[in-house]
Amino acid sequence: MGLRGDYLVSYKDICFEEPGSGLIFGIYKNQIKEFNSFNLDGLLLLGLNFKNIYNLEFGYNPAITNIYIDHSLSIKDNCWEFRVGLNLNKILSKKA
Repeated sequence: MGLRGDYLVSYKDICFEEPGSGLIFGIYKNQIKEFNSFNLDGLLLLGLNFKNIYNLEFGYNPAITNIYIDHSLSIKDNCWEFRVGLNLNKILSKKA
C-alpha cells in the first residue's frame, strides 16, 4: 500500500489536415493543455513469488486527484495492473 505520483511530461495530439488548404489542426489541443500535470494516486499491490524464480503482481491505482475538471466534465485516472516477472539471476545461476 502506498501513494503514487504521476507527472505529464509530454503528449501527442491527434492532428487533422484539411485537404483543401493543407492546414493542420490539433483535435484535442485546447482540452489536453488544461489537464493537470501532476496527479496523485493510491497504490495497492499484491505479489506472489513461486520458487523464488517467478513473480506475479496484481495492482490497483485509484485516483486521488482529478486529471481534468471543469463545469461539465471530471476525469480521473484509475489503473489495474498485472505483472509477470522472472528472476534471471536465479535462472542463469542454475545453468552455470
